[in-house]
Amino acid sequence: MISKQLRFASTRLTLAFLLSGFMCSTAHAMDTVIMDRPQSVLDRRKDYTALLLQEVMEKTKNEYGPYTIVLAADYMERERQLQEMIRGTRVNVIANPSQPSWEANLIAIKVPVDMGLQSWRVGLINRKDQERFRAVQTREEFKHLYVGAGAQWASFAILRNNDFNVVPGINFDGLFKMLSQGRFDYFLLGVNEVFPELDGRADTIPDLALDDSFVVHLPLPWLFFVSPKTPRLAARISDGMEAMVKDGSLRQFMLNYHRKFLLRANLCNRRVFEVANANVSAEFLARQGVWFNPMDPKNGICPAKKLPMGSAK
Repeated sequence: MISKQLRFASTRLTLAFLLSGFMCSTAHAMDTVIMDRPQSVLDRRKDYTALLLQEVMEKTKNEYGPYTIVLAADYMERERQLQEMIRGTRVNVIANPSQPSWEANLIAIKVPVDMGLQSWRVGLINRKDQERFRAVQTREEFKHLYVGAGAQWASFAILRNNDFNVVPGINFDGLFKMLSQGRFDYFLLGVNEVFPELDGRADTIPDLALDDSFVVHLPLPWLFFVSPKTPRLAARISDGMEAMVKDGSLRQFMLNYHRKFLLRANLCNRRVFEVANANVSAEFLARQGVWFNPMDPKNGICPAKKLPMGSAK
């Protein structure tokens, strides 16, 4: 199970203490996290953020005390998630892509949960179309293809605003079937999330494949959002995330989980298509220590390209 519930024993008063008529309690208040539920057993998009949230809660236990993490009773699409998060009773913490309506109504923890890996997106395609994608060389050629996206996804509006041909899907699982049926040419998933989704559907959708020719850089940070009804919980998660940035453990946690996916994606030999996102401020993008660029040789995924003899550095 994604969630982990911690149980702690109540302090038992001794018989002598009871007889004295005094009462005492030194226990911290219990923080209860209610996370959103995946759409299905095949939906693995939140596995990493669930583990990271548990790490954050552990890291802040000395200051804030015990906690419990449970899943919401049922799955919710994006619009309902927002309404339930505002109420804060059925769900109070969600990791989702940043978008204006969420930042306006909820408490956003402004540290990308995966250091921005979701911004680097690869394409799921029909296996028979691989050569057609390899032939695409320019951004304009790429934009003529049809891309599927969830109608309520933040990326849907961003792609539309960048003049892509976007085909809306009703839900996440349905997009895989639509792709298999030829309703669009590809859809994009973060390089850090694509392989569990692809591997989990290998038997049921055998014509599904990962394109090997391009990567889309679309700045779209996934953040922890917290219900405004639980400000203490928001402060705890913010403190924990900032502490992990400061001591380097967020980077290490992210790489421990995702390095195998980054290497398997063979990013270094892909064409990069840039897609602008006006909703992310330049100030946030410029913040040091919270972004990871897998294409930068300094980060150990892609090697430095050797310059030809006589080339200037």
